[in-house]
Amino acid sequence: MAQLNHIGIFTAHPKRLLNFYTCALGFTTSQEAVLPKRIVYGIFKLRKECTMVKLFKDAVCLEVFWLKEYKLKPNIKGAIGYNHFGLGVENRDAWLMRLIREFKVEVTKIKRGDHYNYFIRDPDKNIIEIKELK
Repeated sequence: MAQLNHIGIFTAHPKRLLNFYTCALGFTTSQEAVLPKRIVYGIFKLRKECTMVKLFKDAVCLEVFWLKEYKLKPNIKGAIGYNHFGLGVENRDAWLMRLIREFKVEVTKIKRGDHYNYFIRDPDKNIIEIKELK
């Protein structure tokens, strides 16, 4: 079983985007974090620090990202717009092993603090983060 966990959006205009999601769509801000360069590079292959804000509405989570001291341009590395989404799965290790075995999917494992984040890409190279359902 798999279920949508979150959707990540890169933006060059964070205030405008956050205002839209909170004011127009009724999301609430939950968490803000600055991701260091090594994590941003590991996930997105960008050598920049970025900020991430989590927004929630009911069971939907959006992660909004923007780069510090850098303005994204349309289509730069496919970064503006939807960048990745997350799936929550039961028994992540077994689920990933099946994808590796059956679909030759490559898994990227990024250390973040005391845990790891796992990422795969679809055939179009869109990033999908894989989280363990709790």
